Amino acid sequence: MQYWRLAGLNYIQYSAVCARTLRRCLKSSAAKEAMKREESYVRVNKWQGGKLTDLLHPAKAEQTS
Repeated sequence: MQYWRLAGLNYIQYSAVCARTLRRCLKSSAAKEAMKREESYVRVNKWQGGKLTDLLHPAKAEQTS
């Protein structure tokens, strides 16, 4: 049985929670390196008529939405 589905999570959310929990359980020497992996970067592309029109910075994309 998939308990993460019963909790209302999708697999990506579930794996992110597991990874975050594991990183917090590491010894301090390894935890610093692992915490760097927790950061994620997003690139937003604006498409119009099937063509790329603009590359948006995530902070700017939130402001225009």
